[in-house]
Amino acid sequence: MMPENLPSVGVTRLISIAVDTALVGLVCVLLFLWNGMGAWSMGLGMFVGMPLLVIALLLYVVAVARDMKRRGAL
Repeated sequence: MMPENLPSVGVTRLISIAVDTALVGLVCVLLFLWNGMGAWSMGLGMFVGMPLLVIALLLYVVAVARDMKRRGAL
């Protein structure tokens, strides 16, 4: 029998994907900032990095909501 205070496998997987997506997005934004806002890094940082950070945030919110619902807090 599994203790109730442990997160489910789906929640753990969603958080893992959210962290990985956020790291990739942050690297894209970091390249944009390091390059001095050049043309190629503008596309990479702003048009790839920022949406990845938004996706990571949404995945994290979904994971937290699922975990709270499973525990009866929502």
